[in-house]
Amino acid sequence: MASKFIDYTNNVHGVAESTMLKATKVGHHYNLEASVDVDNGSVAKIGKYKRNDVWTADIPKVKDKIVLILTAPKIYEEYTTKMQEEQYFYNAAGEIMRAYEIQDTDRFSLSAEAFAEGASPAVGKFVVVNGTGYKLTTAEANPNATSATNGFVGEIIEINPNGTYLVNVLRNREVDA
Repeated sequence: MASKFIDYTNNVHGVAESTMLKATKVGHHYNLEASVDVDNGSVAKIGKYKRNDVWTADIPKVKDKIVLILTAPKIYEEYTTKMQEEQYFYNAAGEIMRAYEIQDTDRFSLSAEAFAEGASPAVGKFVVVNGTGYKLTTAEANPNATSATNGFVGEIIEINPNGTYLVNVLRNREVDA
């Protein structure tokens, strides 16, 4: 649970909302730990058990089932109201992050900063794992249209009034090799 007071004006992070996740009421939550800083709205594969209900947050591969990282933001700096904005919060390396199980037909929202560099979120685009980092990326067409090649596929179905992108989960399960 970190924020960077010194560089808060240039260091904007991803923001996510658990709009319609089953896990917010009855699903599974996981405690994960990564060796690098991770934004909310990122995704991970649950890795090895470390200790006392904590697993490693592995970078997911294209065919993996994923969880959504969404830790409740806590920003302690109170010098200005600008510092309290959620976009300045991130999960620092080595800290415990909260992750939510994602199921088909779940919906969640992501800010533009929550997507990987080079992604171009827009209504009608598909959201997938790129296999190189914790952030999701976009695709023009459904990669699973003819056969299951991706473990996670979502579709951006609308832009919320606050500017975040509403993602409808079409599929989230491991693809057999």
